[in-house]
Amino acid sequence: MFSKYGLYFNDDELKDYLNGLINQGLVTINRSNKYKALLSHEQFRDLCLKRTAKIMGSLKESKFFGCYF
Repeated sequence: MFSKYGLYFNDDELKDYLNGLINQGLVTINRSNKYKALLSHEQFRDLCLKRTAKIMGSLKESKFFGCYF
């Protein structure tokens, strides 16, 4: 699925990523080990963009930001 984007994950990496989404309340898992997203694709994209904007805003005043942008 991800290989068409040049991304390759082993089972442990996928498990860690999905557990992170579960811990954030973005995904649930049922008794038959099937995952269910709690947000639509658009809601998830917007959340990611807001988080990125918040991080970039906090870095804007730092020396780190000036080195790369």
